[in-house]
Amino acid sequence: MRLAVIGANGFIGRSLCSALKRAGHNVLALVRCIETEDLQCSSVIFINDAGPQERWHELIHGIDVVIYLASPKAVDKPNSLQIKDYDRIIVGGATAVAKACVAKNVKRMIFLSSIKVNGETSDERVFTVHSKPNPTTKYARAKLDAEHQLLALSEKGLRITIIRPPAVYGAQGKGNINFLINLLANFPCWAIPLSDVKNERAMIFIDNLVAAVIKSVEDRGETSRLFLVRDPQMLSTTQLCQILLREMNRPEKLSGDPYSIFEASAKRLFPRLASRLYSSLRIDDSRIKTSLGWKAPFSAHEGLALSVPKAAIGDK
Repeated sequence: MRLAVIGANGFIGRSLCSALKRAGHNVLALVRCIETEDLQCSSVIFINDAGPQERWHELIHGIDVVIYLASPKAVDKPNSLQIKDYDRIIVGGATAVAKACVAKNVKRMIFLSSIKVNGETSDERVFTVHSKPNPTTKYARAKLDAEHQLLALSEKGLRITIIRPPAVYGAQGKGNINFLINLLANFPCWAIPLSDVKNERAMIFIDNLVAAVIKSVEDRGETSRLFLVRDPQMLSTTQLCQILLREMNRPEKLSGDPYSIFEASAKRLFPRLASRLYSSLRIDDSRIKTSLGWKAPFSAHEGLALSVPKAAIGDK
């Protein structure tokens, strides 16, 4: 198939383009950044912007499936310019591309959304495709707005696939998991009081997410789809730290927080960070498994092992 990947030069886009090309697809990369070294694709087109003013009708001519990855970085407290970028690129850009897809009879458009649409934490629940959205950030609201716009356009014959991943990590990533890797590599274990955190956090290794997108590309179904995806295992913060320390050849013994002093301080001073460390984010990924036969090729442990940079590995 002939595929267009919008936002091909990012962390996810680069891995996806390489995997799609290996799978035998003809990949057109649409990028804003001129740094395309090592970008594995059939052809590259430079665009001025991923917003609604781009010449999308011309760019996607002859394309079978469009994959929309373009998105500004999610930040906890965006400024006014960042909020405008959310509206322009996430909502305006995706909607304009979908309209062009309708006009050009594209078979399917895949939109990479975020589990943040469901909420930052699941508490005692498990997020499913039927869960009521509860976006709490400007970024998440923009993703949900874009989903609504795309699903409205699906009534005109365009099949839409929406994928909501949790935190995506990998060797080249710069997200929360990679921040934690750097933290554990540079701090003594006795200074990290996370030895007994009993939460469950869903996340996804980059290659597992790419495999889910490829399954969606090759979907022969006639309907639109909504999928939640994650690694096969949901880990506690303690388990996550222990796996990473093991892969770094460092002692796995973290310190305790018997009176919850550190936890209380973190929740007061850094509520967003504390939420990610102590709260749960449970996801039910059964729909993509039953609908498309997707199976994550890597366990969470394998994904984390492949994400630890060699520079972080030391001697015990």
